[in-house]
Amino acid sequence: AARSGKRLERIPDDVVNEVLARLDAILN
Repeated sequence: AARSGKRLERIPDDVVNEVLARLDAILN
């Protein structure tokens, strides 16, 4: 659990939002 937590912390929020926005655009 700790390992995956550290892995997620390395991903900036803006990158996550970018990916989610792209996925949303593709699905819609």
